Amino acid sequence: MSACVAGIDSAGVLLEGLDNPLRASPLVQFFDCRLMRYKGNFDGAIQSYTSSLESSTYVKEINVLLHHEIGILRFQLQEWNSSIDHLLKCFHEGRWGKILYAYLIGLCYGVMKDVAKAQEFITQVPGLNVMKGAPLEMFLTDRATLLTKDHLSNPSICSLLAMEIIYFLNCPQLLLEPLSRSMMAGLEAVTNPTFIPLRYFIQGRLHEDLKETKDAIQCYREAIRMGDQLCTSKNGFVSCGEHVPAFASYELAVLLCKSKLTFDEGKEFFAKSGDGYKACHFRNRLHVKIHLAKKAFGES
Repeated sequence: MSACVAGIDSAGVLLEGLDNPLRASPLVQFFDCRLMRYKGNFDGAIQSYTSSLESSTYVKEINVLLHHEIGILRFQLQEWNSSIDHLLKCFHEGRWGKILYAYLIGLCYGVMKDVAKAQEFITQVPGLNVMKGAPLEMFLTDRATLLTKDHLSNPSICSLLAMEIIYFLNCPQLLLEPLSRSMMAGLEAVTNPTFIPLRYFIQGRLHEDLKETKDAIQCYREAIRMGDQLCTSKNGFVSCGEHVPAFASYELAVLLCKSKLTFDEGKEFFAKSGDGYKACHFRNRLHVKIHLAKKAFGES
């Protein structure tokens, strides 16, 4: 996270150094807004993105990007109807990413208890996997294939899956603080055994965003323990479940390595995360994260 913050600060300095004509360009304004989003200024980012959409300068590709950003922000803010409006623009007008937009829109409808609409979009996901072998597409295809009508009729499960995809879209934080606390309580309604490890993982991330390190560590440990149990139970969980204990092990390792008292245990969880989950989704991404984190802690 510290490396992310440093990168955000460096990007801000770079953008500030541009001359006025460049700063007025749609592309630079887009990155300006993204910096606001990464700094947690969701309202400011949405306002700026919306102003860019309403400007006289129209470039279709930029407009689709703007709708994407607003749609994701509304998604994080749990403003599901507004998110759908922007994501539908991306789904119909964008050339790429239709599989992601179908999945996100389906989850929005699931949270709002419109099961028919949720099914309509989620069932499209496997057929939209045009980039065979791409990590995100493979993950979304597996997730969508495993989601049943019962899952989609449970708003708590759909909310949990919404938090999961926000994490894997590399958003620096899942939610703003007030929403984090309400989401934490709401996720307790998820009792389906298949999703319990994910529930603990997401609760760990929420605790971490709220600077509640001890609670985050406890949740990550539970995500790993219960995720490992399901991964060895041969009930189909492995096909779309190993990423939960794998990334929980990584997040736990980072937190443990911040203290001299738990540094050695943290190193063990880095090893477990990198070597213990051969069927893990986003495995290459995980290995890069492990490498960068170990380097930051002075480990090779």
